[in-house]
Amino acid sequence: MATRSDHDYLEASDRPTSANSSPLVGPAQEYAKASDSHAASGGFFPHPHTWSMNFSHSAQGTFSSTHDAPAIFVNGGSTAVNTDDIDALITELNTVSDYLSDAIASAESTRGKVTAALPPPYELFSEPFLVSGYSALAVTDLGVGADTEIPATWRDTQTQCLIDPFALEEQFIQAQHGALDALDTYIDGPEGLHSLRDTIESLISDLRVCVDIYTQADVQASPTLPPLNGPWALADQQRVGPLIPILTQIVGLGEALLLSPFLAIGGVGAFFGGDPANLPLVSDGGQFLLTAMEDPILSQWLTGDSLALFLTLPWVMRARSGQSSYAVQQYFTHLAHRMDPQVSSALGETVRQGSKEVPTATLSPMQRLAYYVAGVAQRSGEQFYGPTTGIVVSPRGSNTTSVLPPASRDPFALATSLSTTPEAFRPLPTPPRTIAQTIAHSDELQHSRPTMDEGSKHQSHDGSISIIKTTHSDGTRTWMVIVPGTRDWSMGGEDLQDLLTNLQGVAGQPTDMESSVVAAMTMAGIQPGEPVGFYGHSQGAITVSNIAADTAVRERFTMTSVLTAGGPTAGAALPSETYALHIENADDAVPALDAQATPTSPSRIVVTIDSHTTNRGYPHMSSVYATVTEGIEQAGEPAIDDWSQRFQYLTGAGDEGAVSEEMIIDCRREIGG
Repeated sequence: MATRSDHDYLEASDRPTSANSSPLVGPAQEYAKASDSHAASGGFFPHPHTWSMNFSHSAQGTFSSTHDAPAIFVNGGSTAVNTDDIDALITELNTVSDYLSDAIASAESTRGKVTAALPPPYELFSEPFLVSGYSALAVTDLGVGADTEIPATWRDTQTQCLIDPFALEEQFIQAQHGALDALDTYIDGPEGLHSLRDTIESLISDLRVCVDIYTQADVQASPTLPPLNGPWALADQQRVGPLIPILTQIVGLGEALLLSPFLAIGGVGAFFGGDPANLPLVSDGGQFLLTAMEDPILSQWLTGDSLALFLTLPWVMRARSGQSSYAVQQYFTHLAHRMDPQVSSALGETVRQGSKEVPTATLSPMQRLAYYVAGVAQRSGEQFYGPTTGIVVSPRGSNTTSVLPPASRDPFALATSLSTTPEAFRPLPTPPRTIAQTIAHSDELQHSRPTMDEGSKHQSHDGSISIIKTTHSDGTRTWMVIVPGTRDWSMGGEDLQDLLTNLQGVAGQPTDMESSVVAAMTMAGIQPGEPVGFYGHSQGAITVSNIAADTAVRERFTMTSVLTAGGPTAGAALPSETYALHIENADDAVPALDAQATPTSPSRIVVTIDSHTTNRGYPHMSSVYATVTEGIEQAGEPAIDDWSQRFQYLTGAGDEGAVSEEMIIDCRREIGG
């Protein structure tokens, strides 16, 4: 865990800055004060991993003042402490402690038996008897001669050899006391079993404290939100179904419920996917509503929570509290747990997640809920549009068009044979080299629509994917795959960058968009061993994270880096060899739709931006993410520096001889009759 001196927590306005430099203020001084106070009182927590960033912006990205600069919080990456090795050592030491406990129990049992033992009884023997430990024994049956000396403890009585019971008892007691003394030392002595076990358990306790220290330090480093307040508290704290008749008289029950699917059923992603003014109350949304109201599980949800969600909508839309993401996460966490018993029962024992069939119990409650709702949405879409019979993938500038099976039949299109289309690549004179440039490039792609002469036959319903090939001066190749976010707010229509894909992606269920991306990578000619990086915004963030996390896809491609902005990516279990940077806005509700915080590790970083005071636009918009991340690579933050080095290699930054080309692939669902 990184530690900063007190001056690192000064407000940026108290520091000298150049005319071309503008600060990103992230010190959160209450954390520093709390940490200093704790240290002064004998505490052991380091300073929180939240500090100011000063870096130069381009003219477009420069903030007008310190108060217009967003706070930046960095968790994970090179400054994080990986406690896995300590946890493994604790497990091993616990095993040793268990063995010692077993040894103590066995020794205690032996001590009890020795303590309870009695001297041998008084007996007469008709023949000489072997007594172990004597220097001379008279034992006829072992071939000892009759004239052999008889021990002093024996005396001849007529023709019998009789042991002296008093002498033998005295010897027995001496031996018993000696054995007990040895057992006492073995069990309770200064270096005995108890002492050794106590030492091991003390070490385990110290190691656990060490893990807790770093865990608490990471917690201290994260933004601490005040208690949830505002209108969302209504939805979070109580069910308001009985008040629906009041809403019916004001705006009409139909309109209120029609808003609910967009906000509650993955619809936060729709509503915050772009300009809120563009939210259409599309006709298939009405079809979904009818289907959902006939569903015994979802109908209870809709009738119970509609008013709370409806009343909360304006507060979340304003995005001026810095709590929107937190509030949405809390709501969906409670909702998913509330509905989980019914949902889990309805899903069955196993579900398809990515390329594998997995036990339903391994999914999070929110993944199970999204899985169930996605099923309802898919059935609704099939009723409205018809069933999906295939996925059409067409590189622009190429006459090649491939039709893939639906993702439900061939996840990631791994079983589909595809031809490469090198003729579709076009020179890219100014390729994106930085984080902000990559986000802006994706934003341009999302808002562009292919024309008929660019090779797309269904220009109004095609999703788009960008694949950038960079050939370095040494002849090696690297790749960037860019996937924009949601473009269509329907469910199951031709445009596969829609709400159905959002729901399926959060659930980890195979999506047609994932199949399109992996097919595009194959058509681009990406070879095994060539490094591949991803960027995705919103739905694109879910898509690229799920692809990079899947073991079957990893066997085919070398996926080294993931960059996401504004997406719910916590459900993707990224491997340690893939370095990820997740950028999230505290007032962006979309990253919270998976109802859990995005995990961090030495190879997985979460950068949280609190831009609610900057007036830069709606926080989920990719243009906002592009603006607030301009120049972040020069911030001097170690975690971002390490990640950026890998990312810059993929993009060819710093290699004057690097040449980049781009292929854009359009994709859509093929709908049957």
